[in-house]
Amino acid sequence: MSDKYPVEIFFGKKESYRPNGEPAFDAWERIKEDVRFIEVPTYLANQLEDFQVTGKKYVQSRIEASERIYQQIRVNIEDTELIEHIDMYQRSSYDFFLDYFLRNTMVCKRA
Repeated sequence: MSDKYPVEIFFGKKESYRPNGEPAFDAWERIKEDVRFIEVPTYLANQLEDFQVTGKKYVQSRIEASERIYQQIRVNIEDTELIEHIDMYQRSSYDFFLDYFLRNTMVCKRA
């Protein structure tokens, strides 16, 4: 997948597995927990907080978009043998359908 559309954005301390290539912004959380925080201008602190909120909304929007794509596909193939395959893809990754759509859209634009 292209870096243009990251699947996940990590904020906070590195406490769990993070796939390679996924953006991670953990310095701000470390700064907030120590004395450096008092030296950060208020406008910058507010913008960093807004950045985290926006990043989390982006990830949630991806999940919701993929689910909507899945539901639309499912409605159109409900009475076919393809339904089992589509359901399998949905179980394997919450963002499979959106990633597939974005990847193929980018390939078509390049051709």
